[in-house]
Amino acid sequence: MSGKIDGQVSGRLEQAPSLRSTQAMSAGTSRESVIKEIAASDAADGAAELAAIGRGYVRFAVGHSAHFEVMFRLDALNPGNAEFVAASEAAYGLLTATVDRCRAAGRLHGRCPEVVAVSA
Repeated sequence: MSGKIDGQVSGRLEQAPSLRSTQAMSAGTSRESVIKEIAASDAADGAAELAAIGRGYVRFAVGHSAHFEVMFRLDALNPGNAEFVAASEAAYGLLTATVDRCRAAGRLHGRCPEVVAVSA
């Protein structure tokens, strides 16, 4: 099954090479989607904000599946693209700051903040 899915994804990437050139837009747009979700949720604490971040990414993935797909495929990304790096670091910074709020509030229950951020 995984081979079939990988083949479908690779086929889409080959059919739409412009996905590689839109990586910065994808990361930036997903971050905007997440920020809108956080604002709409009126999150009062880190845990509520973390849940809003998750909802924002899911909404972005559903609404922009091709862009979401390319954001997390290392073989399709250009880590030398300064705009992508900036958008990616900003999005990850939002996530790690939120996880740190959860840690400060005692919500991580001894879990490593870096592991929580990467697995969120």
